[in-house]
Amino acid sequence: MYSCGSLAPKMGRGRDGGCMDHKFRKPPEPWELADGCVHLMAELSHIAALGSAITKLMPLLAKACSKRHYTHHLNFLETVCKQLPNLAKGLGKRSFKLFLESFLEPICYSIESDNILTSTAGSQCLAELTTFIGEGIMRGRIEQYDPRAKFVVLGNYARGTGALQVYEVSHGELKCITDVEKSKPFKCGTFGASSLQNRHLATGDFEGKLQIWNLENLELPLYSVKAHKEIINSIDAVGGLGIGEGAPEIVTGSRDGTVKVWDPRQKNEPVASMEPGEGESKRDCWTVAFGHAHNAEDRCVAAGYDNGDIKLFDLKAMALRWETNIKNGVCCLEFDRKDISMNKLAATSLESKFHIWDMRTQHPQKGFACVTEKAHKSTVWAVRHLPQNRDIFMTTGGNGSLNLWKYSYPSNRVTKDGEGVAMGVAGTINLQQNVTLSTQPISSFDWSPDKEGLAVCSSFDQTVRVVIVTKLRTI
Repeated sequence: MYSCGSLAPKMGRGRDGGCMDHKFRKPPEPWELADGCVHLMAELSHIAALGSAITKLMPLLAKACSKRHYTHHLNFLETVCKQLPNLAKGLGKRSFKLFLESFLEPICYSIESDNILTSTAGSQCLAELTTFIGEGIMRGRIEQYDPRAKFVVLGNYARGTGALQVYEVSHGELKCITDVEKSKPFKCGTFGASSLQNRHLATGDFEGKLQIWNLENLELPLYSVKAHKEIINSIDAVGGLGIGEGAPEIVTGSRDGTVKVWDPRQKNEPVASMEPGEGESKRDCWTVAFGHAHNAEDRCVAAGYDNGDIKLFDLKAMALRWETNIKNGVCCLEFDRKDISMNKLAATSLESKFHIWDMRTQHPQKGFACVTEKAHKSTVWAVRHLPQNRDIFMTTGGNGSLNLWKYSYPSNRVTKDGEGVAMGVAGTINLQQNVTLSTQPISSFDWSPDKEGLAVCSSFDQTVRVVIVTKLRTI
């Protein structure tokens, strides 16, 4: 049945009839609820008694603008750009200027987007805010805002000293802007526990030291502790950069067989230490990863070892939640996202394979559902999920190649075994693209969190390469 000349069928029949009597409602998605909250904030900001309450919500709004893993994030940014001038007028010039820098990146991202409505909204937002705040003040803030992509390279020189270099990508050119040599070689590093404003770098070195550096002043570390007896092979962090709830924490994995969790605010002693039990042999920990940081209390650490062991530690319960063995050394572990309830865990190995576990449903005996894929015809050194789409990820190979993959979920992620116990169902993995960049292994890879498709990788031929992956939204 059709009504009012519409090409859409009637969804339901009521006694009164009519085209509005469809009785059909789609459950709202989280971004739609947030979109409505932006409109509400803008309206309430003009009520003087609610000014302080709206001010407290501004950092959360800025954080929401940084989430771009969902399809409709450009629609949300369009709303924010349309309502920011209204919010600014409601809060007043003095109060809004405190948050201006937090919104410059989302505004610029919107202006540069392919969506004409979002791009137009971004341009109009910038023009209206400039008029409201003043051209001179806005020019100064924009000049301080640096849209150029930067990345850090860590390593060592042949003479046994550490190398720390900062590179800048601007207008298609790559330039080294900082080059510092330290007494001990670096093995790994992360920004994950740093705030967006400070961007402090945490590093692990060959002597087992954990250090935190201010990239603006690299003479002495801000924090230094003898974390392990031997080399720190891997490091990860959470709670900074607007990713993950709870306190900022750093996890380190070492050749000494221990995995330790550190709070940068607490010196000398780890907040948690996972060590081999009495009588157990010490295994070399090659990789660690944070996950499940979806609230202030829950948090998990996954650790991979040279003998193929993978252990999942629940930091809230301080217990081993799950373990398995993939028969070959675990080169890299990564959750698809750290700041949600565990969804997927990826692991790469020495023997041309990687594994993806669906972490939503754990069976008492069978554990988590898993899918395994062969890749690169050599060691799979690393795996990195695209920040803007957690179902797309890159693996790096010992043959110098990069493989781009997409994970597709099954129609039903949960089923029942013969006894009626819930168990997970693994999805499928499809290769989207591959390229060979070097004759030597590509040992590290990282995506830009801000510029979709921009990435950097390093290889054993002592070369750093900037990579651009296009058409990611069409996959």
